[in-house]
Amino acid sequence: MPHEKRYVSSKAHLYLGRQYRLKIHSVALESVKLTGGYLHVATAHGHDALQMKLLLNDWYRHHARDIFHTYLLRWFEAAPSLQMPSPAIMKSMPRR
Repeated sequence: MPHEKRYVSSKAHLYLGRQYRLKIHSVALESVKLTGGYLHVATAHGHDALQMKLLLNDWYRHHARDIFHTYLLRWFEAAPSLQMPSPAIMKSMPRR
């Protein structure tokens, strides 16, 4: 059974099959950036695990849309005869 993710500095989180450590910054403007082997989470809510989880999930979703869209376009180009509509909604995926 998978264990609950921890949203504290230095804990590893996966992105595209690689592990990145969290670095949490207390600032007014919230953001998530991947630089130098770290996922930098800037939040105005201190070390609130729920807020960090929401920020990271939004960041993952945003990047997943870009990656999925790229692969989907390649797939549609390879199989134009199928003429399938692209999916409109991306669901939350709690596991890989």
